[in-house]
Amino acid sequence: MSDLKWDDSYSVGITKIDDDHQNLIKLINEAHGAVFGTDDAGKVAAVVKDMKEYALNHLGTEEKLMDQYDYPDADEHKSQHEIFRMKSQMLNSLVSGGDGAPDPLDVFQFLSLWLIDHIMKHDKKFGDFLSEQGES
Repeated sequence: MSDLKWDDSYSVGITKIDDDHQNLIKLINEAHGAVFGTDDAGKVAAVVKDMKEYALNHLGTEEKLMDQYDYPDADEHKSQHEIFRMKSQMLNSLVSGGDGAPDPLDVFQFLSLWLIDHIMKHDKKFGDFLSEQGES
C-alpha cells in the first residue's frame, strides 16, 4: 500500500474539519510506515502522541460546532468520539507508563477504520448538516 493522499472523496465540505482530517491521513501514513518498516518502528509512539492531540483539538472543534448548531445526532456522534479518546488514552498510557510500545498494526488498523467508518459516514453526514446551516 502506498501512502494515502488527500482527495475530495474524504472532504466533508467544512474547511476546518477537512484540515484536521488531512492530519489524520498523515497519522495513518505514519502508522503504516511503522507497521511495514518504511519508517522507524519507534514512530508509533509519536503517532500515539499525535492521536491524543487530534482527540483534544479536532474532536473538541466538532463538538463545539454540534452544540453551536444543535446537531440532532450529537449524542451518538459524541459517543463515537469518546471511543477515539479512550483508545488514544489507553495507547498513550502504554507509551508514557513504560509498559511497552503499542502494537503498530493495532494503531494503523484503528486509525484506518476511523477514517472509513467515522469520517466517511458520520462526519460526512455532520458536514452536510453544517453546510445546510451555512457553515463552510
